[in-house]
Amino acid sequence: CMIAGRLTETIKVYRPSVITNEFGEKEKTNVYLFSTRANVQNLNGSKLVENNEIVVVYYKVFTIRYYHNLESTDIIEWQGKKYKINTIERRREYNDISINAEVINE
Repeated sequence: CMIAGRLTETIKVYRPSVITNEFGEKEKTNVYLFSTRANVQNLNGSKLVENNEIVVVYYKVFTIRYYHNLESTDIIEWQGKKYKINTIERRREYNDISINAEVINE
């Protein structure tokens, strides 16, 4: 099944890492891995109130080509928002990877 025509969006993938800065302190950082074309579908969204603050949660499904090396701890960036990965489904029959992710509220 060819998916190339449906991969209309560009996403960036980052891997969280801990580095030691010049002062010897441990710092969390996201290391850029790759950019790729993706199909992006809206799954659902909701508004919550946490600690008297309105939090908007969006869920997306990103579909990318099968050959990418992805881990569940990786971060996806799309249209200026970052998403944490909830599930990764490698679908050999479609030669793709389906990623269920939710927006990170920063």
